Amino acid sequence: MIVSWVSSIEPRKFLPYVYLLGLALRILHLAASSDNPLLYMPVLDEHYYVGLGQRIAEGAWPGEDGLFFMDPLYGYFLGGLFFLFGDNLTTVRLIQIGLDSLNILLIYGIGARVHTRRSGILAALLYALYPVAFFYSLLILKTTLTLTMLLASVFLLLIAIDSIRNRHWLLLGLLLGLLPYVWAPLVLMLPLSILFALFYQRTPWREPVTHCALLIAGFVIMLIPGVLRNAAATGELAFMNTQGGRLFYCSNNPSNLTGRYNVPAFSKADPVASEKNFHAEAERRLGRSLTQQAVSRYWTKETLRFLRENPGAVPVLLFNKLKRTIGHCEIPTNHSYGTAARFSPLLGWTFPFFTIALALGLPGIVLGIYRSRKASVLLLPILMTMATVLIFYTSSRFRMPVVPFLLIGAGIYLSVLWNGVRSRRWLGSSVLVCASALLALGSLSVQCPPKSGTEEFFLAKAYHHIGDLKKARKMALEGAAAYPRQARFQVVLGMIAASDDLPEKAIEYNLIALKMDPENVDAWHNMGLIYLDTGRPQEAIGCFEKALSLEERADTRRFLAQAYENLRY
Repeated sequence: MIVSWVSSIEPRKFLPYVYLLGLALRILHLAASSDNPLLYMPVLDEHYYVGLGQRIAEGAWPGEDGLFFMDPLYGYFLGGLFFLFGDNLTTVRLIQIGLDSLNILLIYGIGARVHTRRSGILAALLYALYPVAFFYSLLILKTTLTLTMLLASVFLLLIAIDSIRNRHWLLLGLLLGLLPYVWAPLVLMLPLSILFALFYQRTPWREPVTHCALLIAGFVIMLIPGVLRNAAATGELAFMNTQGGRLFYCSNNPSNLTGRYNVPAFSKADPVASEKNFHAEAERRLGRSLTQQAVSRYWTKETLRFLRENPGAVPVLLFNKLKRTIGHCEIPTNHSYGTAARFSPLLGWTFPFFTIALALGLPGIVLGIYRSRKASVLLLPILMTMATVLIFYTSSRFRMPVVPFLLIGAGIYLSVLWNGVRSRRWLGSSVLVCASALLALGSLSVQCPPKSGTEEFFLAKAYHHIGDLKKARKMALEGAAAYPRQARFQVVLGMIAASDDLPEKAIEYNLIALKMDPENVDAWHNMGLIYLDTGRPQEAIGCFEKALSLEERADTRRFLAQAYENLRY
């Protein structure tokens, strides 16, 4: 049995091997994923962050002209890497593999402090083998950096609790002040850390109050650069990003009670376009110009109004969010775990997966708290994540921050269970196993949401992006057959035909797309490009002007000017 084997080895001697195993598996996953075309075409949030990082690396330190609508720290992280090493995304992925391997050590440190070294090494081993962590380490998203910073903050909180030095509390406050810049909901870690400190430190009132004051001071110090940047860029005093209202509405509105993220009909899925669409729609409804913060407040109020006027929607939304958060499926946002598993056999491992983390982790955390209230620190990230999911939406990426702490609980569980079996405490061990079995059955009983076609769409575009037209056409045709009402597959088929020097076929595909969706901006734009390239500037002008009437795009306007220039000659 794995626990018996680990128990016979000194944890500190075993830890380097666990670390090297985790590092090797993540590097093997990178090598195995080399045929995944999505690694060479950043999409949605990835595309935004790569562009932000490139601007910062080129010296535009404010990053954007206005307020940040997405959490900015990951953009600055990329900007630093691009400045030092160039904008090679493989370098970023290798750095993130290093960070995710560091997470193994932090998990051991937390597990050893809240329970025993044995439970810490078991938790570290489980995370070293956890395939979803491999998946996120290759994405140009903030997930891996978020996990590292969150684990570091919890580890530092435990150090501060055991220390009598005020500087540890100030340092912790500074780190907590950085967390919301990487993921806004992490702002909740400040009040939760304060509550934990007051709960755990049963000492004269002056000491815990001093520690909490230092926490708050460090947090406020970290607010200042963000506030100064926003004031310099826009003249507005703001700390948090401005997409909160948009995300709140997308997740809780009359046409979306699924508990998942879904943009309404007036918005595109791309985050940059979606932010503009929501801004324009808010101004259209109110009939006046609005700042970014005013737009976010408007959509927050609209969401609250919907929930207030439809109280029956609240339990439906909460149930769907909770159900899918504990379910075994990895619900995609931006990227699909299932798509990545097509290219890397390491993602096909069945152990450990989220159901295991949940079924072993929750009972393990309860056992840990029963032994020492210090283990209640494991609840802080779980409470933060659950609050975020219940307010906004459920997804694999949103629940990932709870996984390391559930695995620490799983390490406690396995250690306690092994001791119980070895001591022949059959009743207690049986109750523990039954509790885990019930949690596992609950997780496995949750059905996966139906596919939307997004996986096939992005794969087809990615294959086209790298020039593999045969695979791009195959994937687009499969998508068009499976989702015959989606115009986007016809648009991609048009792009592939144009790249294959079949302009008339490309126009035919775009006309089919426009018959399905007359306001498809990409179809109008792409058809304009084909007419421009084939010497028909008059037709190109008509297509570009139609595209611009639907959405203002700099590239469309540039090609429109070129079409007018060609018309004169």
